[in-house]
Amino acid sequence: MDFTFTEDQKLFADNIRSIFLKEVAPELLREQWETETGRSDTLWQLLAEQGLTAFSVPEAAGGLGLGDVDWVLIAQEVGYFGLPEPLLDTAWLGVALLRALPDSAAVLRDEWLSRIAEGSARIAIGGPLNPLVADAHVADLLLLHLAEALLFKGALALFLGHLVQFCLTLLIFGKSFSLGLRPHFKKVRNTAPHNDDTKQTQQNEANQLLRHLHLLQPGIGLS
Repeated sequence: MDFTFTEDQKLFADNIRSIFLKEVAPELLREQWETETGRSDTLWQLLAEQGLTAFSVPEAAGGLGLGDVDWVLIAQEVGYFGLPEPLLDTAWLGVALLRALPDSAAVLRDEWLSRIAEGSARIAIGGPLNPLVADAHVADLLLLHLAEALLFKGALALFLGHLVQFCLTLLIFGKSFSLGLRPHFKKVRNTAPHNDDTKQTQQNEANQLLRHLHLLQPGIGLS
């Protein structure tokens, strides 16, 4: 089995490194820290012009259709230079998640893949453990993990994601919670976690609440 990189992969990485030496220099990054977002639209468009945002996007959606191995050397340069833009979340991980969507979400999938390829969209990804989402303030699309579901929406989805995680944490530790959704917590809140069966009941109630909130979204959810 051959684990060496191809000459094309090495040449492309060398080209990206030479660009990062000029455009992602430490003094330029410090200047970005003083801006409102800490990110640069100009730098993002430069990445798109180099084909990086289209790397993993299928050719049918305007991309290059390359695979994970092609990202390895690029990701190394991104980490080495401390690129602040969400390139990997958008063009690598985000594209992979969108490509995995079923045909029932083809319209959503194809629209965003095309936008990513052309460099007109950034993606922020929220994992199941970290309540904070990097680059959510500049993202055009949020991919949030909530109780085995991906919610596709803007700031509302981010807010609800934080709300659900906060509520679920309180429920697990048996603490009371009082908000506009209080009726949904009544049964769980008044049940003390004396044994494993009760804890499982609380978990089931929490999952029901998550599904309830999920159905209230004006966005699109896929379980």
